[in-house]
Order: sequence, then structure tokens, then C-alpha cells
Amino acid sequence: MNIYSLTTQWAEKRKIPVHAQPSVDSTNDWAKREFDQTKDATDIYLTDHQEAGRGRGANVWVNAAPGTSLLSTWSFPLKQPPQPVAAPAIGAALFRAAKATWMDLSFSLKPPNDLQCEGQKIAGLLIESIQQGAKSRLLVGLGLNVLALPQLPLAGCLAEFLPPSRLTEVVWSSFLDRWYFEMTLSLTQLQELNDDQTSLILYAINQSSTLQTPVLEVLKDGGMVMTGGVRIGWQSI
Repeated sequence: MNIYSLTTQWAEKRKIPVHAQPSVDSTNDWAKREFDQTKDATDIYLTDHQEAGRGRGANVWVNAAPGTSLLSTWSFPLKQPPQPVAAPAIGAALFRAAKATWMDLSFSLKPPNDLQCEGQKIAGLLIESIQQGAKSRLLVGLGLNVLALPQLPLAGCLAEFLPPSRLTEVVWSSFLDRWYFEMTLSLTQLQELNDDQTSLILYAINQSSTLQTPVLEVLKDGGMVMTGGVRIGWQSI
């Protein structure tokens, strides 16, 4: 089972424009370079190895073994530049897709960009936007450790928590279907979070065993109310 190959085949079968290379610097940077060539459609950029994979700020993405991870950027055309709620909305979409596929696993969100399972980081999101004139795109970089994990503290992968019978090609395709659906749905409402999203995000964050201070409320603008009534932004936790 090769995640890179299977994901490429999944996109081709669903007629989603897919760009796949065995090795690139960063899928987000690659998608930015292709900006002028994109049409009014969703494009997916896939690789099996990132030479300069990026995370939040100065953080880097460390590769696991080839064929074991989803290294991707999903490039969506937008009618207007995205609002700050894009980050928590996409995080909620990833949590919902993972939970729908493997509902008995203990997933959680760690703002601003991590998906955890039993306290271990299994995925990271890098959400960026690019605009030229009236043309705007949202880039959703997703790195997900599926079959193996990098040698990093608190890193994990899905295979640690699942038997082989629950991590098959069919199951992986089902996850991609749900992830694409949830992500696309979230992009239809980027002005503010709705009640379902705020409730889900609140639940998902408070499931994290690494969270030191419980979140009391998630606001429609993506802000969070902590113990004592302190309000912080999504990027600050």
C-alpha cells in the first residue's frame, strides 16, 4: 500500500486535476509557482518526499518513509480572499473526516494546525492564500502520517492505532472522499463559523491530552474564550 500512488489514482478517478512528483521542495510552494497556470478548478499537488516541507512559522515538516504519508496541497479557487476563520474551518473539516472514517479513535485538534490521535501528532495543516488581481486561491497543505512516523517527539501515525484490516485501499479512498467533501463544504462559508462548526471545534480541542487550559467557548470569528474569560485568537493557543 503506497499512499502517494493511491492518492494520485484516487484524484484521477474522480477527475480532479492532480499534479504528482516523487520529490519537491514543498507542495505549498509548488502550488504557488503554478498559480498562473491554474484554471477555475480545484488542483491537488502530491509528492512522496518534501525536501523543504514547511510548517507554521519556522517549523519544518519531517518526512517519514516514502509511500507512507499523505504529502499534499489542495488549491481552491475563491471568489474573494479568505477570512481568518479559514484555519479553524479547515481544521474542523479534517477532524470530521478522520472521525467519520475511524470513529472509535481518539482524535483531537491542537490549534492552529495539528490533528492528534491519543495525544500524538499525526497530521499538520499549512493554510495560505495567494492573490493576483481578481484571482484568489486558498492553499490547504496537509501532511498526514498514515503507515509510518518520523523520528520526532510526540509524532504518531494512523497505523499505530489501527489493525491492517481497517487501513486498506478502500478505507483510504473513503477517507479522501470524506476529506474532500468536508473541506469543500467548509469553503462555502468563510465569513464566520456556524454553530455546528464552533461546537465541533470546541469538542475537538478539549479532547487533546496536551491542552493545559480548557477552552470554554469557540466564537464565530475563530477566537476562543479560555478559563477566566480570557479571549485569544486561533493562532495563539
